[in-house]
Amino acid sequence: MNTGRELIDFSGCIAFPRWNYENLTASSFLIRIYRRNIMGSRLRYHVLLAVIAFIATGFVFFGGCSKKKKTPFWFPPEPAPAPVPVIENINSVSDPRTIVGVSIEINGTGFGDLPGLVTFSQNTNVAEVTPDNSGWCDTSIAVAVPASGSENAFEVPGILEVCVVTEGGNSNVMDLDLVQIPSFNPSNLAWDNTATPLPEAKTGLKAATIRAGDNSAYMYVSGGQTDTANSQEVLFVTHDVDNTNFILGGAWVATSPLPVPRAFHAMVSADSANSPLAAGEAFVYVIGGQENSSDAPGGTANVYYAPVNPDGTLGNWSETSALPDARLGHTAAVTKGNIYVMGGLDTDGNPTDAVFVAPINPDGSLGSFSTASTSMPVAVGFHASFAFAGKLYVLGGLNGSSTDPNDYTVGSATHNTYFASLSGWDIEQFTPTTTLNKARKKHVAMNAFGQIIIGEGIYSGGPTVTEMWVTFINEDGTLDDWNALTNFNAPNAAVFNCAAAVSPIYPENGGPRFFLIGGMNKSGVRQSAVYMNTAP
Repeated sequence: MNTGRELIDFSGCIAFPRWNYENLTASSFLIRIYRRNIMGSRLRYHVLLAVIAFIATGFVFFGGCSKKKKTPFWFPPEPAPAPVPVIENINSVSDPRTIVGVSIEINGTGFGDLPGLVTFSQNTNVAEVTPDNSGWCDTSIAVAVPASGSENAFEVPGILEVCVVTEGGNSNVMDLDLVQIPSFNPSNLAWDNTATPLPEAKTGLKAATIRAGDNSAYMYVSGGQTDTANSQEVLFVTHDVDNTNFILGGAWVATSPLPVPRAFHAMVSADSANSPLAAGEAFVYVIGGQENSSDAPGGTANVYYAPVNPDGTLGNWSETSALPDARLGHTAAVTKGNIYVMGGLDTDGNPTDAVFVAPINPDGSLGSFSTASTSMPVAVGFHASFAFAGKLYVLGGLNGSSTDPNDYTVGSATHNTYFASLSGWDIEQFTPTTTLNKARKKHVAMNAFGQIIIGEGIYSGGPTVTEMWVTFINEDGTLDDWNALTNFNAPNAAVFNCAAAVSPIYPENGGPRFFLIGGMNKSGVRQSAVYMNTAP
């Protein structure tokens, strides 16, 4: 018997008669319901009509109904689950090392836009740190390494296990080496020049060091200008530690020469502690500089690199990505997997303010150089610079034009100092910090775990200076006040355009070893002496 009603089928998406919903439009659906009058009661009919209108709205928005499963239109779609965070590296290097209290950069994916936690663990001794909003984004986290955990101070030297915790879960764990700061009071420094001198006196040479093991390292010297010409020579000497003794190797050893002569260039080294290189691999780089001693002033853009062999010798030099512009009297630093080249003179002898940046590839070659979005506040050349705790520092320098790199005329020097934080590969705005005691150019700066020594060079009162001054880096990155070291604590080399280096190893219960190499004195005479501190 036809009652005007049909059985309701619950197997479809809506409990109404067995109609073909695939081709049913909203209007035809309403008309068909009206004709059926399935409820029989006028009151129920009007109530049902309101429900039908609500359902029909879904048809309008979703284009009908099919047996394919769809999210009901009256419920919002479920949000996608937060991704599980993944740590790819720390500080863009293969073997991250740090001291406590300084910031590291954790790079990876899935960190989200709002801060979670970063945990630092040594066994059951755990510290949970919530980084600042400004230092957290989906692909990187800036966070200071704590000195202690839930139980006590972290063991140094030691290894921390680093983990990122977000609403998506816990990341993989990555090891972070904590290194010990050597006991070091600059007021206890004592120097001598009894180390084997260079085979030939030079100015405008550069030096770099590479750790070869826990108790050994190599120090390299490249190029420079002799009395007759610019040099292609590359020399190295060994550093060793035997308990409380620091042992400097004897004679300098010649290794693979540069492809072309270089002086007043920049030289840096890279290994797994500051770059994405495999453990045990290392390279040295020579960047820009003057090719011919007769150039006025010259300057080149070429960059060369060579692998460090296990015995300290260098492999063959290869050319890699060039600077965007030629430079001499510039500086360079390696940090977080990148080389930063700062300032220097152009080929007309004018100081520059640009910062060039290139990534170090896993095979030691460089990616293309880019110009940082932020320039230095003052154009300088023959300045000093270094990198520490995710920041770049620039100290003093020549702020006037010069066509003679060996010019020791007093003046055209600045006492200003600046630092800038890194932002990925780029840099943020430079910030002024504590000025040098005197304007200086063609000087050196040596960084030992956040304690900074400047020395030598040409200052506002004379063509050379024997004074050394020391400061340390505050937690906010600023430099503390500069304090003078007495002549008893300085080498009194009285040179400019010398090379400087800090050994990456140090004796037990002793301080770091600093080196001053070659240079020119105030009479214009090139030097071959090598100065090293013997205490503390």
